[in-house]
Amino acid sequence: MTNYNFKPKYWYKSCSNGNPGCSKGTFVTVDEQPSFNEEEMTGCEVFVTDQTKTKVLLIKQNGKGRNWELPGGHRDEGETPEECAARETLEESGVAISNVKLQGAMVMEKLCHCDHNSRYPDKSHVAHFTGVADISGTDDFTENREVSEIIFVPFEEIDEYWGEGAKDTPYMKYMIDKIEAT
Repeated sequence: MTNYNFKPKYWYKSCSNGNPGCSKGTFVTVDEQPSFNEEEMTGCEVFVTDQTKTKVLLIKQNGKGRNWELPGGHRDEGETPEECAARETLEESGVAISNVKLQGAMVMEKLCHCDHNSRYPDKSHVAHFTGVADISGTDDFTENREVSEIIFVPFEEIDEYWGEGAKDTPYMKYMIDKIEAT
């Protein structure tokens, strides 16, 4: 098994509590932890590939200064994590996905209470999935209330959208390895 050396990620650095951020997340793979408490899964992020498994779907959220990112969002009450992944991808991009597979979760922990994280529990999981899409109809994408653009990007061009070195991050390597292994 490859050691991807995932490092914690911090959000909302504006907090003044002495921590590097208000919330800390550490990515845990299904290889390391085969199951997660579904009740703690508050959202999802989806690494969607085309049928050739050589391109990834990126979305550009509406709003000033928003960057390209993977589709995903908050889980609705009564919804399974897999249903969340399919719904969020369809809502944001108009793309239906199949072969939805849990690959891991960002295990989130509040380091302080602030406006940025007030709606989340002290400990939660953001499920990370892979999925495959038929991209034949994606040219018909219409901007919606959440997303202004979508694009399927070849793996080797990810850096052009996410910044230099993005393709070589442990997370990206792990997700591409999982896709290529299926």
